[in-house]
Amino acid sequence: MDARDGAVREPDAFPVVSAPDAAWPLGGRRRDRAEWQGVLEDAARLLRRIARTLAAARPTSPSTLDRVLDRLHEARPSLLAHARRVSCYAAVTAREMQLPRLARLQIERAALVHDLGKLALPDALRTAGGPFTTEELMLVRSHSTIGAELVHGVPYLRLTAPLVLHAHERFGGGGHPAGIAGEAIPLGSRVIAVADAWDAFAGAPDERDDRARGCANVELMRHAGPHFDPAVVRAWMRASETAGR
Repeated sequence: MDARDGAVREPDAFPVVSAPDAAWPLGGRRRDRAEWQGVLEDAARLLRRIARTLAAARPTSPSTLDRVLDRLHEARPSLLAHARRVSCYAAVTAREMQLPRLARLQIERAALVHDLGKLALPDALRTAGGPFTTEELMLVRSHSTIGAELVHGVPYLRLTAPLVLHAHERFGGGGHPAGIAGEAIPLGSRVIAVADAWDAFAGAPDERDDRARGCANVELMRHAGPHFDPAVVRAWMRASETAGR
């Protein structure tokens, strides 16, 4: 069955880096070849498990989506908590921008699943100390592509796929995966990027005070233009008095 039948297509291989040679660029420190093969196999196994879980759950409403996300994030509840905060911030920003209701709903939903592809990153990557190697960075950055492929296979989430795919682009260009810039980036992705960054800039939720929130806003403004859509940043500033808690 394909996605049109309501099922999630199970990927045949891990996208972008489906074989060791494809993720073995020149330069930089390299893992042992056999070790890197193991990392890719672990990633492919995790990806298949996520796809099977989505296929079995077939979410069709906010409540059924919440349940499947809880199940998928059992080992990483902090990642889901982050996604839920980003979804809230993206929603209030979209409302401040007076976007149509359907667009707001899709942005809110896309923000909730924007990091779904990170669940396919093995512990060997997430817990590695020090900077990423070149091949590790390629794999980590592929999480946007992975997430977009996963949600595209779910009818309830299919319209969020482009927003998930481009949530890590930069307004001034040079982001990933496509390196597009400005209004070529879907507006929903630009909203999610601001909400995602603010949550990271503000630090641990239980330690946020007015100073932390103010510093996060300063960082957003400092990067408006090169990284973030200035219009979206301004909308967040107007909305953040009540949302950034």
